Amino acid sequence: MMTEVNEARDWQGESLDCSACCHNDLRPVGGCKLLQACVRDRYARRIDRFFSWNRPLANDYLDHPYFEVRAVAARIAAQHLPAMLEDAEQMVRELAEQRLSALRAYASAGPMGQRAEGLS
Repeated sequence: MMTEVNEARDWQGESLDCSACCHNDLRPVGGCKLLQACVRDRYARRIDRFFSWNRPLANDYLDHPYFEVRAVAARIAAQHLPAMLEDAEQMVRELAEQRLSALRAYASAGPMGQRAEGLS
């Protein structure tokens, strides 16, 4: 019998099928791997690993229906973070605020006091 961690299931409990995934082209180049790094998996560590391997894709998942995907994407994504402050899920809002605060601090310490655009 498999435990939840050893099962490849999506956030609605359905079995994952890589051939039906829009990111199937990432598999041959190591961008995703079933039971290890998958944005469609319900397990947060696998979602996190997927975005760690594919950081630019995080921006595309800020409005995903599963809060774990939005939360991990918000932690990694750079654009659209202000909109995430209005998310229905508290965890997503908190991660977006943490990320924005870190970006603001970094921007204020930048060369000649320049501020990053779109972060105020």
